[in-house]
Parts: sequence; C-alpha cells; structure tokens
Amino acid sequence: MPEAASLVRPLRVPPGNHHGMPDIGDEHDLARSGLGTGFMRTWRSDNVMVTVTDAEFQLPRHLRLEVVSDALLIRASSSGDCRYTTDGGVTWQCRAPAVTVTQIPQGTKLEVDIAAGVRQQSMTVLIQPRVLVALACDDVPESLSRIGESPVLAAEQLLSMPLSPEIQSLLYDLRHSRLPGKLRNIQMGSRAIELTVLMMAGWSARLGGNHTPGLLKRDADLLAAARHALLERCTNPPTLIALARELGTNKNKLNRLFRDRFGTTPQSYALERRMERARSLIADGRMTVGQVAEAVGYQHQSSFTTAFRHAMGVSPREYASREGARAEH
Repeated sequence: MPEAASLVRPLRVPPGNHHGMPDIGDEHDLARSGLGTGFMRTWRSDNVMVTVTDAEFQLPRHLRLEVVSDALLIRASSSGDCRYTTDGGVTWQCRAPAVTVTQIPQGTKLEVDIAAGVRQQSMTVLIQPRVLVALACDDVPESLSRIGESPVLAAEQLLSMPLSPEIQSLLYDLRHSRLPGKLRNIQMGSRAIELTVLMMAGWSARLGGNHTPGLLKRDADLLAAARHALLERCTNPPTLIALARELGTNKNKLNRLFRDRFGTTPQSYALERRMERARSLIADGRMTVGQVAEAVGYQHQSSFTTAFRHAMGVSPREYASREGARAEH
C-alpha cells in the first residue's frame, strides 16, 4: 500500500499462523474470503488512513503493524471487542461504545487482536498530529496542539469519551453507504476529518474551556504527580483518599482530573498499569502464573486470574500459551 507508506506498514505474519489478517486493502468481503461476515474498507492518503468495519470474524484475528510516522489513532466504535498492544507493553482495550484517542510514536510495533463472534462496528482513523493543528488552529485543545508541534515520545491513550449522537450518525452513514468506488473513498476521507473535528470539540468540552482549553499548570502538575505515584506503585496502589491526602488535594478533584485526561478513574488507571506489568511478565516466560500474581501484588492466584481475564479477555495460562506459540513462529 504505497499511499500509506508515511503512516503504517503491515508486518509479515509467519507462515502457518492462522490468526493472521488479510493484507490491508480497499475492500474486504469477509464472507467471500471465508473469514466471517460483513466487510472492512480502507482509504488512505499521505497523512491519514481510515478503516470502516462492519464485520464478525469466525476466529480471533491478529494483525501486526509498524507505525512509521508519529500518529494519533482515533477509534469510534459502536460495538466490538478489540485490543491494541505496543512493543513497549502499552495495552488498550476497546469494548464499550466509545471514542478513544491514542498517541503512537514513529517506529512503534503495534499488534491488533480482534475477538471472534462479536460484531465489530467501528471507524478507525490514523492521522499525523500536525494535521490537527492545520485543521482547527486556535480551537485545538492545548494538549493536542502540543502533540502536533513536537515529536511523540511514548505510546499513551489520551482520551476516552462516550459516542455523541453526531458520531453515531456518522458511523451509521458510513456502514450503510451506497456510493460506489472513488465516490465512497472521498466520503470516507471527508468523514475521517469530520470525526477528528467532532473528537476535538468533545475534548474541549470535557476540559471545560471555551476560550482557554487545557489544564491549568497547577492541575497539570497535580495530575502528573498522581500518575507518577500510581505508575511507581501500581502493584500496591494507594487508596484514592490516601493518594489525595499525600498530594494535598481531595479525591473528587483527582477523580475529575483523571476522567477528563484519561477517561477513567485513578483506581482503574492503576489497575490497567498493573495488568500491563503482569502481561509483560507472562510474555517473558520466566515466571509461573503464581509467581507473576505475587510479583504484581496479589495474595491469591485466583483473584489475579479473575482480574487478568477481565482486563485481557483470556486467562493468564491461555495468554502464556498463546505467547509461547507466537514465539515459536
């Protein structure tokens, strides 16, 4: 796909790996290829790639990509079960209807796992951050503007917010488009920009700034300190009340800052980091499940197994088996 060379390239799936996705292309009819039902459509230019999916796979699918330019991944999904994992161990799960935004640095290896037997209805836009600044100038949220003006240093989910009626309508129109060929490609490209604009408007509204979007410096410093504490102590995270007292604030303010910035609570943020640590230890293959459970702060292996299955969609043993099989290839 030469048109998308500035953004992403597919990595080769080893022979015999039956979890591989078909090559990225303009149109995939899953029934025709025997992979399931429905379709996937892709349109791309030098700095934007958009994929519209209305499909259900018969078997779990696995796709490996390399992001070859700093990018934002904007995903609007009305239904589905999809997980993204970077080679640096960052994982984000897309299950509930939502819009999620993630920054991805150049050179990142990205693995996409799509569940079987679940209707996947989504629109995924990969876009260079500098395009956002050109789109809306002063109306871009400050945090997004900074990304567009400097290199992306680490993969990180930036935002998760509910689907608005406008975005739900946009997804419906694209899934049911009757336009042929190039006309549909033009429609997909324009709707990718529309989704991006709606996302930025929603982000600004969540930050509560009609004229001064973004965090005040003292709030940004507080959020950074709280995030650092949770990252450092994710295997034994402090309670929300204890963390707020430690940082000289209150739990309501911490909750608000985390929801506005990360779309989740401090407790959920710490749990996600805890599960990322566990996933990395299991993939390394040098520890038993019981040892991993202890390493990430669980006294009982059964409690760890329940938490891991909820976060990753499979048990620790199933994950270890899958990673072992992948390593053999």
